[in-house]
Amino acid sequence: MCQRCGTSFYDVNTLRSHEKLVHNMRSRTEGKHHPCDLCGKSFYDRSTLLRHVKNIHNTQKLECTICHKKQFKCQNYLEAHMKQCSTDKPVCHLCQQVFVLEGNLKRHLDMKVCTAHKLEYTCSVCGKECQNKSNFDIHSRKHTGETPFTCHLCGKSYSEKYKLDLHNIKIHIGKKTKQCEICSMLFFTRKEVTKHARTHTGEKPYQCQLCAKAFPWGAALKTHMRTHTGERPYECPICSKSFIQKTGLNRHMLTHTGLKPYICNICNKAFSQKENMKKHVLTHGRS
Repeated sequence: MCQRCGTSFYDVNTLRSHEKLVHNMRSRTEGKHHPCDLCGKSFYDRSTLLRHVKNIHNTQKLECTICHKKQFKCQNYLEAHMKQCSTDKPVCHLCQQVFVLEGNLKRHLDMKVCTAHKLEYTCSVCGKECQNKSNFDIHSRKHTGETPFTCHLCGKSYSEKYKLDLHNIKIHIGKKTKQCEICSMLFFTRKEVTKHARTHTGEKPYQCQLCAKAFPWGAALKTHMRTHTGERPYECPICSKSFIQKTGLNRHMLTHTGLKPYICNICNKAFSQKENMKKHVLTHGRS
């Protein structure tokens, strides 16, 4: 985690890249002028040092005054535990579900995951609930096949305006003019550059409101949400097995077609799954 802004990252290298780009820091040790007298570890500011001493070196145990069973070294952990012990917990007025924290109840209502909450814009074909009329209209076109946005150059039409704009840039302009300031890679749109830049900074602006897991792209969050809702929209037309992602369905279809597109470049043995081919290649290194 970044000591300056609190942003989380995949690994240390991504964190260092973020510190250099966002905070203009040359190293992780630069600017740490507050050493701990007990263990020698240094910190950027005094408040972080004091929190370190309190949480790491404090030997006094803090006891829960409700259950008188649990003891904690950290005040934050004690407070979180006491909220769980408390009998006065927030309750959803729609479905009566009980929550540990008030924030969890708020997310429950804001995300419209309450089973008793009915949204105004619900698809009559598949039952999907949309947040507003604009999203509802876009979703409905998936069922009706309506494509109101037409290219005046070639006549190709799309269900959404941004898809038409992307078509014009990629097909008729055909030139990548937007450049990443970090690695100089070129893209068609500024939106693509913004998404790509997160591979350098490690930023994860899309956070799951149910488990707090964060993602760099909205599509990744959308896929993750299916692990909570149980939605598996990609169904095999042969055996009806369903999958969260289309890539999972594509891999599964190979078990029906018998195709083996992954070939070992050493012995030419073919495999239907890429993972199995990689495992096989390792056997050559052991012989």
